Order: sequence, then C-alpha cells, then structure tokens
Amino acid sequence: SLNSLKDFTGKKSVPFEYFTENALLRYEQWMKSGDKKKTTTTIGIYLRSLRAVFNEAIKAGITGHYPFGKGGFSIQNGKGRKIALETDEIKSIFDYEIRNDDAAAFYLDIWKVTYLMNGINIKDLVLLKKENIAGDFICFVREKTKNTAKEKAEIKIFFSEEARQIFLKWGKIEDRKYLVPLLNGNEKEKEIKEKVNNLVRAINHAIKNVANKLEIHKNITCYTA
Repeated sequence: SLNSLKDFTGKKSVPFEYFTENALLRYEQWMKSGDKKKTTTTIGIYLRSLRAVFNEAIKAGITGHYPFGKGGFSIQNGKGRKIALETDEIKSIFDYEIRNDDAAAFYLDIWKVTYLMNGINIKDLVLLKKENIAGDFICFVREKTKNTAKEKAEIKIFFSEEARQIFLKWGKIEDRKYLVPLLNGNEKEKEIKEKVNNLVRAINHAIKNVANKLEIHKNITCYTA
C-alpha cells in the first residue's frame, strides 16, 4: 500500500490532508489504468490500509481530517469468485471412490481432509505432526505468519473422526513423522516448497477429474475446499 501511494503521489511524505475525496477517486482511477490494471479487490485492500492509518492518526490526535465514511469516499468491494459448492455436490465428492489409481485416491483424500479441517492451507497440513493432535483438536501456528507476527496465534481445528479415518487409510499415524506421508523431515525449505507445489498441482488435477465424472461444472481446486 505504501509503495503504491508513493508512486501515485510522487513523494515520500504528504500530509493527511492531501488525501481528499477527489484525490482518492484519482488514485482509484490511476490504479485501474495503464500497465497497473489492478482489480477492485486489490485497490480495496490498499485503501483499507490507508483508512486504518487515518483511524489511528485521528485516535492519536494527529489529524482531524477524514476523507472516508458517510458523505466521503467509499471503498468498493470486489465481486469475489463464485467457487462455492452446494451441499449435494460436496456429498457426491465425498461418496466418490477412485479405484485402480492409488495416487489419485490419495490426492482426493487430501482434498477431503482439507475441507474437513476448515480449509487448512496445504503447506500447514503437510507440516502437521502427531504432536499437533490434542485430544479432539489439532493445534498449530500458520507457517505464513509464524516468522512475522509478534504474537503467534495458535489455530485450533476440530479433528473429526472422519478426518482421522482418512489419515489412518495412509497407515498408522505413530509410524510416521508427519500426518500426511509426504515429507521425511530432512528437506530444506526450498525442497518443501517444491513438494507442496507439486502436491497442490496433483490435488487440483485429481479433483478436476472427479468433478468432470460427477458432472459438476465448476472449477474446483484446493482453494475451493
């Protein structure tokens, strides 16, 4: 957000009063033009960051100027992607069994587990160990934020019997380092990233094939889960 606003203003520093309603309208059009061509969603993310700074500045008594809100500039919301599945579509995927292709069956199972575990990120999923299981829950810190957040927010997911049984299909949990039998624990970060990316591609390929066979006409991926 900061870099984008610097590019727009051409300056390293401007007063809060610089951002009038008209200035924000110009910024919005500037972001949509030329080689930038940012989406409404992206522009909204940048402007909400700016609005948050204004709210902090007003709270601290630094400025009384506020270009947002009633009668001022309104931040548009993105339309979002129509990727949600209907209940009957989800049920048909869970009822579907892949025979004579163990690899595809494994990838479909991971998609199912991702769904059952609140849409957990694939990298977070493959790094889960048996130590993350706490009774009926799985507790972990997101890989994406563990090195950046000041306070490590622990995520707690209900570990359903259905999810537990899918893990057990791949062998005894006690016999492997990770819940998902993908990593051996000796990989460097670059290799983990490559394996996760390859896994995501394989899952997406498998779930698309299943969707085609079930005649579900939606672009289903890991993200859909």
